[in-house]
Amino acid sequence: MNPQEAKVIIDKIVGQVFGYQNPLSLEQFMQKFAFDIKLPQQVFDATDGSQAWAQSTNPTKFIKMENARTGETGMRPTQPIGDLQELFARWEEVNYFTTDRLIDSINVAE
Repeated sequence: MNPQEAKVIIDKIVGQVFGYQNPLSLEQFMQKFAFDIKLPQQVFDATDGSQAWAQSTNPTKFIKMENARTGETGMRPTQPIGDLQELFARWEEVNYFTTDRLIDSINVAE
């Protein structure tokens, strides 16, 4: 879906429900009626650079579910941690925000 298709759908809904032509642009409609809905935003997977979608863009690193899974269990092997520096190093390895929790996120955005 693209912005033009979304506008056509909104215009049809307004026409059928309220019986008049929609006077608002897509942006105006979103500001007036969907201002409080958090839409998914496009981000990029930190492991392979592929496109992903996340609801929150506050984290700095993202990973898609398919890239987060490792092996049969999806768990990483246990690693010993000797000191605080090693803890920070391990945290950097796993500190990703998982994305793509919505199906067809590009359509949800519109």
